[in-house]
Amino acid sequence: MNKPKLNATEQVEHLKKKGVLFNIDSEEYAKNYLSSNNNFFKLTSYRKNFPKNSCGLYTNLEFAYLRDLAVIDMRIRKCLLDMCLDVEHDTRRRIVQIIEGREDEDGYSIVIEYRDANLSSYETTLKQAANSPYCRDLIEKYKESMPIWALVEILQFNNLCHLLKLLADKYHRKDLESDFYLLQEIRKLRNACAHNNCILNDLKSVPHDNNTQGLYASFDVATELARIGISKRAKRRKMSNERIRQMVILLYYYKTHISSFGMLEHQAKSLQEAFITRPHRNFEYYRSLEQITSFFIFIKKVVDNWFPCE
Repeated sequence: MNKPKLNATEQVEHLKKKGVLFNIDSEEYAKNYLSSNNNFFKLTSYRKNFPKNSCGLYTNLEFAYLRDLAVIDMRIRKCLLDMCLDVEHDTRRRIVQIIEGREDEDGYSIVIEYRDANLSSYETTLKQAANSPYCRDLIEKYKESMPIWALVEILQFNNLCHLLKLLADKYHRKDLESDFYLLQEIRKLRNACAHNNCILNDLKSVPHDNNTQGLYASFDVATELARIGISKRAKRRKMSNERIRQMVILLYYYKTHISSFGMLEHQAKSLQEAFITRPHRNFEYYRSLEQITSFFIFIKKVVDNWFPCE
């Protein structure tokens, strides 16, 4: 059965029936917010983090808590997307560097290998690039013979990752193969952030039997978490959540692969603001919610150790 369309006034009434309170934000403020700042469907998705009583009503859930989480989530998404774009750029740079460092590669033969292994996606990529005002000159210049330094500029992140996997297989590079799997997780997070998908609306741990993707995406990530004092139990619980795992993998990959001091310094400040400063502004909202508070305590320890601010 389809749910009825509700206007802002009806949305507030619906939330009241579900037990949502308006002691901090007034009902009138909430109506204006839902009309001008956020949509009802996205905002109410954060209710997953809050408990219900035996009657199915939320207990001590203020509308302001949902609004606060939405703001925190937005800032975290922007920070993470910026980091993902840095990683994507570095992957392009790294691929070119690998080819330039090999005397047996001219920069063109590897493109032919990639094209033959991925003909359909390769042709689609060239067609899309030819219709783009940002890439069509590049396609026109190299349409007869494409070098690797031109190809990496038009490949989307997923295809870029598979090009890195081709190099890993071709040159028997275990480090590149490991990076490929980490980048696959980062790519998923990048897409979620780029499409403004909510991140903090489901922070629960996943039971071991249901965690089909494994608790740790990388032994190195798990080892580094242990090194900074994250207990085995905390690792198991937090890394069982796919969203949290992808965030941790991005932070680990960034700190181990990005060498620019300026970029590291910039992101350290952004991470501190997004994951620590802003969430703690109204931390009393969540003190009784172990699912939320434990996440921010966990991620604060990761950020403080991996991205310390001077």
